[in-house]
Amino acid sequence: MSNRKRSHLIPKRAFAVDMSGEAIAQRLREAAELNELGLSLARAKPIPSPSGQTLGDAVQEDRPSVVDGKSTPGKQP
Repeated sequence: MSNRKRSHLIPKRAFAVDMSGEAIAQRLREAAELNELGLSLARAKPIPSPSGQTLGDAVQEDRPSVVDGKSTPGKQP
């Protein structure tokens, strides 16, 4: 295949990606937060109401959440 034919197969990006150390670190922090959220949701259990019924979207975590290195009970803000 000639270079001319191959060149049309290479996708062109419509945006530039910031590859600075600060931008990469920020993306890694955000990915870690999303991972922690996913793990927290996997551990969450429905909270029973006083009448014994479970509430639709209310959940209770098995362990306290960690936000910015500080342990806080319940959901993250």
